Formats: sequence, C-alpha cells, structure tokens
Amino acid sequence: MGLSAAVRIRSRIRACGSVLVLIVCASITPDCHAAQDGWLYVWGSVKASADRQQDLGKLGYTERRYYPLSNLSWVAPATDTAIAPDSRFAPNTIGGAFSKTPTDPQFTNQLSADDLPLRYVNLPDAWEYHTGSTDVRIGVLDSGIDTTHQDLDGNLAEAVSFVTGDSNPGDKHGHGTYVSSIIAAEANNGIGIAGVCWTCKIVSVKVLNDNGIFVAGDLIEALRWTAMNNVRIINMSIGFFGTSEPSSLVKDAIQFAYDQGILLVAASGNDYRNSVSYPARYNDQVIAVGAIDPTSGAKADFSNYEKDVLDLTAPGVGIYSDTYGGNVQPFVFPDPAGGNCFGCGTSFASPIVAGVAGLVWSENPGLSRDEVRDRLYSTAKDLNTPGKDELTGEGCVDAAAALRVAAFQVSAGKDVIGYPNPYRPRQGGSVTIRPPQDVGAFTVRLYSLDGRLLRTINGTNEVQWDGKTAGGQTVAAGVYLFQASANNLRDEGRITVIDW
Repeated sequence: MGLSAAVRIRSRIRACGSVLVLIVCASITPDCHAAQDGWLYVWGSVKASADRQQDLGKLGYTERRYYPLSNLSWVAPATDTAIAPDSRFAPNTIGGAFSKTPTDPQFTNQLSADDLPLRYVNLPDAWEYHTGSTDVRIGVLDSGIDTTHQDLDGNLAEAVSFVTGDSNPGDKHGHGTYVSSIIAAEANNGIGIAGVCWTCKIVSVKVLNDNGIFVAGDLIEALRWTAMNNVRIINMSIGFFGTSEPSSLVKDAIQFAYDQGILLVAASGNDYRNSVSYPARYNDQVIAVGAIDPTSGAKADFSNYEKDVLDLTAPGVGIYSDTYGGNVQPFVFPDPAGGNCFGCGTSFASPIVAGVAGLVWSENPGLSRDEVRDRLYSTAKDLNTPGKDELTGEGCVDAAAALRVAAFQVSAGKDVIGYPNPYRPRQGGSVTIRPPQDVGAFTVRLYSLDGRLLRTINGTNEVQWDGKTAGGQTVAAGVYLFQASANNLRDEGRITVIDW
C-alpha cells in the first residue's frame, strides 16, 4: 500500500468497516491499532511542486499526493536509505466505515412514519413543528452518494471526492448513500424512505474508497474543504481503527471546522469496547454518538462507550435506508456472539442526530452551533443511570423535545397574541388568538410544556380556544404553548391557565 522495503511491514487480516481488508502495519507500531499508509509531511510554508519534490528527494521520499488546503504531502520512502521520520512526519493513519455490507436482499421493507426507531426519537411529532429547510446544508464525509438516486437527487447540493486517485463522487461502496438517506431522503414522493430532515441539503464529500477505507490525509483535506463550503453540520459515520489518536493533524482539521461554527457529529464505533473511536473521541469539538436498541432502550451491545466522552445516543438497530441502485434495505451486521443484526451500527445513529440538528436549525436559523448542541443535550431522553453516564451519554436524542424548545422562543412584542391571558376556563368564555391584521386561513396548535399536542384549531383570521383538549377535557392549571401559522406567518406564544 505504498510503503517501500525501508519500512518492514507485516500484514494481518482484519474485519473493519464493511469489508474484509488487508491492513498493512508499519513495524514501528506495536499492532494494527496504528495501521497507516505512508506518512504526512508537514510543510512549514507553501512551496511549489518542484521545490517540494527536491526537498523530499533529499530525505529519500516521494510525494504521492499534495493537499493544498492543509499544506501537507502524502509521502512514502523512495529508497532503503530514507532518513528516519522526525517531527515533520505524521502517520497517514487508516480508518473505515462503522457498518457491515448488506448481504440479504430480502429485506426491502420501506421505512414508514411509524417505524420503531423513528417513533423512539419522536420524529413524527417533531415533523409537526418542521420538516426541514433548504437553507441547512449538511456535509456527509463518507463513501460518496448515488448521485442519480431518485430519493436523494432533489436534496443533493454538491458531491465531491477527496479520495486519492478517485475524482468520481459516486458511491461504489454503499455506506455513504445509506447515511445520506437517513439524514435527508426526500419525503412524500412514493420512493424509498423519509429522511430525518426532509428538505435539508446534502453536501456529499467522498473520503472512503470503494472498499470502505480512508487515510488521514484525505480526511484532513476533506474536513477543511467542507468547513469552507457553507455547511452547518458535518456527519462522520467513520472512524480510525483501534484506540490510538491518529495524528494531531486530524485534530487540527477538526478544530478548523469547529472554529467556523460548524456542528460536528461522529459515530462512536462498533468495537464492543469501553473506548470511543476517533474522530468522535475529540468530544470537545465533536458530538460522539452511540447506538441503542429501540426495542429495549438499552445500549446496543456493539456500540463503543466511554465515561465523559460519549455524548448522545440514537437508534442504531433495525434502521432501513436507501441503497445505491434504488432499493431500501438494512445493513447486515454479523454478531460475533452468533446470528446477524439487521440495520445495525453507530454509523446509522450518528446521522439521526445530525438530521435532528438540521431540523432544529431549520426551525430557528438564528441559533448558534453551541445553542443547537446544548438543545440536543438538554432535551435528550435520559437512559441508564440519571444524568450523563458512560453507556448512553446524555441519553437518546429526542427530536420532538428539541424542536419544541427551538420553536417556542417566546419574548415580548410578538405579533400573534392570545387574550384574555391569564385565562380562567371555569368562568366560561374562551381565549381569542389572532394576529394584528387579517391573514385569512389561520391554524393554531396548542401544546403542553412537555411537547404533547393537545389540540389543533382552524379558523379565519382568528381562533377561539375554550381551554379543552381535542378529547373535550378541560386542561389543568399551568402554562400552555401555542404555535400559530397562516400564509406568510408563523409565530408562537404562551397562555397561562389558572383555576380560580
């Protein structure tokens, strides 16, 4: 894989990503946890190609690829007399996708709105608030995307490749198409599935090769490009093998994206271990996402975990998604304990979180990255032990709760008002909810503070609420939220109900 005889190599067959691959390990590493393909050479200043070749030649190395955004060269020893690497060299570490290749074509069930994983994160309720905005662009660093897929092409903003030697952004592996469809497959088109964020835009950035493998240099350059191309969220359902930090250069690229105000989301890994994989382990900058089994609410056995590092969980078992070629089916994850796990992987939990973040930003585009992240944490469904814990982090992402908080940013001076407020339902009468001018067809949805939809009322220019739910029960004393909508109008407010 590009290493000369100057670096003694040993190989080992290892199952990783979605294929059985030959991992080549440099002899300076104790094991394949630090598998690499050559080195990344750090240039102190920008140099022309001829000057780079000359300088590298003096050291006994050749340039395989130059990364202009990162000012790095991917190099390999050219002779047996190459000078030993020093502080200018960083390992070009190898990683892969966190999933298994589908092998059972009989699983072609279409994901529906009442599917268990979707219901577990309350997506159908969240879609009552918002289904996504075309202004929210989500970068997917993966194996590319099926650019002609009828369930994806309408939401595909850009597709590029940073895989060395492969400029085609198309997906020949399948993983990137799966992940992208979970985030933003089109809805209500009679094709495939409904993504979490129906109309968010995908920026597909190919870093995995056709075997589901990537090298650090390609990822570093892809991160910098994505961060410079108007995305709000980056999803990485990929990771480096083993527990060793790949290179400080990867962290620098993560920090660069973070400094642009981008929300970074990554899968924790599928290694059944108490150690989150990189890059998710950079959890000061990245939301590390583990997988749960929605049938039990417990951590999926395979999902990596770690105290104070794992941030959130989402369903990662039984996830259906679009495949390249137009089918809908789950990945098949062979379980070491026997049998298969269908639609399993932290690869599929991470894009659920990224999609929910897209919904939150769609509902309230003025939020900062940190406000969106904190909203995901504070509204997550607590699992396992109370508070943040090593197995499930802050808990399972709750789309409806996150959207409810995003939607109801009530302050003084709102256009739509409800009066009288406070309201005493037992004294009779009703609350009138109306905007300051005629709007025609007018809809008001009333919610409890915990996000339950209590009633939807339609009217012309205004509506009246008698303090009752859709089932006719008078609500208890407390604070209730309303969301009002009409043509070219969307507003929120609160009504206080008192019982005296």
